[in-house]
Amino acid sequence: MSVKNKYRLFIGFCIGMLFMLLQANSHAIVAQQDTTKKKKRSFLIDRKNKKQNDEPVNVDPKPKVNPIKEAADIENKVVIEELQRFLGYENPLLARYLSMPYDVTINTNVKGYHVEIGYLLLMFLPILLLVGLRRKPLLGFTVMTFSSLLVIIATSTSYILSKSALVMKSNGPNMDRYLARTSFEEAPVGVVTAYFYRIFIDIYEPIKSFLVLISGTKDAVTYPILIGLYVLFFFILQNRIKDHVLMVRTTINMFCLYWFLWALLSGGIVWYGYLILPIGILVLLGVAERYKRQGDATQKTVYGAIVFSVLMWIGLIFVVRVSNIHQLNRNAGKYLFDPAIVKYQTGAYSEKDVFNAYLNDVNNALDQINNDDESLIYRAGTAFSFFIKKNDKRVLNDNLFGLFQNLLNRYKTKKDITSALKASGFRYLIVDLNAAAYDKTPNRSIQKKFNSFFEFIKNNDHLELLATNRVVKIKGPNEEKEVLTNNVFGDIVSPGSYAVFQIK
Repeated sequence: MSVKNKYRLFIGFCIGMLFMLLQANSHAIVAQQDTTKKKKRSFLIDRKNKKQNDEPVNVDPKPKVNPIKEAADIENKVVIEELQRFLGYENPLLARYLSMPYDVTINTNVKGYHVEIGYLLLMFLPILLLVGLRRKPLLGFTVMTFSSLLVIIATSTSYILSKSALVMKSNGPNMDRYLARTSFEEAPVGVVTAYFYRIFIDIYEPIKSFLVLISGTKDAVTYPILIGLYVLFFFILQNRIKDHVLMVRTTINMFCLYWFLWALLSGGIVWYGYLILPIGILVLLGVAERYKRQGDATQKTVYGAIVFSVLMWIGLIFVVRVSNIHQLNRNAGKYLFDPAIVKYQTGAYSEKDVFNAYLNDVNNALDQINNDDESLIYRAGTAFSFFIKKNDKRVLNDNLFGLFQNLLNRYKTKKDITSALKASGFRYLIVDLNAAAYDKTPNRSIQKKFNSFFEFIKNNDHLELLATNRVVKIKGPNEEKEVLTNNVFGDIVSPGSYAVFQIK
């Protein structure tokens, strides 16, 4: 590729990136405006819209705060909570992005099978440290230095797993306490890891001071640095693949561009980058096959390292799926084999049997919701939308309780909130009973909103519980002995996962 064509490619790339960022920003603004308008229509209901309601809501005609502005502020906070749930809370902002590949691979911020990808993204880091080391030592040294820098930043802003403290923030005092109370015989891997973390933390302190100085939390500094790093990598890559055929160059460039856009725009959400996995495997297999054909001793070593790493990854993934991994779930091994799905595929289970296997006692409530297909449903968490008719028109998603917070700010009592929902056309409430389990916000804002919602549904005479798979222990009819029943409130025996309420 000539120098002139390289410059044309670079200019086209910059223009394309600028256009995509501006387009993403405009979409976000339009989406926010649409959300605000919907809230204004649906939830800030005045007396004129409540004439048909038997129990009118008493609304202060002169609110002290502009309700539209208040609703928009809450929506912005909800967006931040949702993004940072995956992206993390590291400061400065530049470190938050640079540590993303590590966080996604190790599940630092969000844990669960829906984000578990094994160690695939970091599988070839040791091989990258050797790139160009023999023929181009300066390039090899640069790659090793930058990769080591990323590891130091990621581990120093992350968490360490231990038997005594399941998840422990990676900082100097925590590492010192852990090493003081944990012997090598008790946790050899944990102790060795903690020593490495302790060294990395000391190295990271001046790096953090430098990043805070140049970046802090300012996007205007962070994003140009990230784009500049990618452009530098892009030109180095073009020099490395200039002798390859067009199809190979196109595939590699598409893979790198897609990875960069995911890192910059996804907020750390794994499934936005799933295309990276098959393309990455395709590129790696092509590299391995090319090295194998050339027959050089070093290249054969690289080929063997790739094959060994892939086999190791497959083996470790199998171990994760069948082992009792407490960090994810005590019954992790059971997820390898799903009896309900197998029985449904063999004809032994009907669709309702499968629903009952996953969400016990749900069928009657689901039938009632689908038969009443003109009513609206307020949903906070859960996967119920997949089984509800007209779910694109009827279901309002409020996973982080931002819209409920608007209602709570506007209408102060349970009766008023219920009347506002009813007047807006809502008849059912569906809630994930574990919706706040992933709250890692600094001030526990999601947990607070979750608790407020539970206070709303507790002893609310205007709500009727239709179904739940939570089992609690409550006093029997004669108040003499306790009985087990499906309910949301009481002494919890089995926590369950969902509850469905009907507005009377």
